[in-house]
Amino acid sequence: MKRIACFLFAASLLAAFGSPVDAGPLRDDCGELIQACALEPQLIVPAAPTKSIDRESFWSAIKSMVQRREKFEHDGVKYYLGRPLLSESAKQGTEAIVDEWERLGGSDNRQLAYLLGTVYRETVSRMTPVREAFCDSTDCVVAALNKYMLKHPDRVKSNYAIANSCGRSYYGRGYSQLTGHQRYKCTGENLGWGDQLVKDPDLALEPARAAAILVQGARRGLFKRGQTLDRYFTATDADWINARKVVNPGSMDHAPITAGYAKLFFKAMGSSDSP
Repeated sequence: MKRIACFLFAASLLAAFGSPVDAGPLRDDCGELIQACALEPQLIVPAAPTKSIDRESFWSAIKSMVQRREKFEHDGVKYYLGRPLLSESAKQGTEAIVDEWERLGGSDNRQLAYLLGTVYRETVSRMTPVREAFCDSTDCVVAALNKYMLKHPDRVKSNYAIANSCGRSYYGRGYSQLTGHQRYKCTGENLGWGDQLVKDPDLALEPARAAAILVQGARRGLFKRGQTLDRYFTATDADWINARKVVNPGSMDHAPITAGYAKLFFKAMGSSDSP
């Protein structure tokens, strides 16, 4: 079931994301057609990082939630933060996201909590950058996706994990499961990395880069133009359900679950604001 969820997530990305373009199709260094990318406005980075949460208190609250199995329910199913969240690797992954959030001057803890809830669900509590289907190689992703397609030919039409003529494969990677040739290209260019990401997709697995992709992608609308965290979390409202459109607009059926996890993270932050 975990692999199926990943396949559906990546496939929905391919189907839902529009390509931000400024011009007609071009050819990349592999000879493949690709669109030119629009550059979204840069964030104003403060001289010094903000302090969005008290991390010691946050982890103390998370530990308490895990131990007492604090839960929420959706469609009669109970969900809670699992013990893997207390592992050292999960802590490091979470800290990398918070570091990037604070480096960029993030101040709305609802938005930060939403990102953590998203990553918690997409990585199945690992909180680390992962390959699609939790594989350790491209060959593994290709093989697993082939099996999935045999069982569900109506859901995925082609194996998008198969490498191109240059040996590059653009399946889901990282905290946000960045997927698709165009998305790798445009995200890399918007983050100031030039063609590094499109030439070496595994860079999306590096924690610092994965955090930059997640945080800037969600704040600047890099995953889908116009879909930013500010759109769903304002001074007067918090739309925890439709915020799913920021990272993955193609799987709104999972929105209540992501929202539930996000609210648990928000509670752990000890904010006095209402979720």
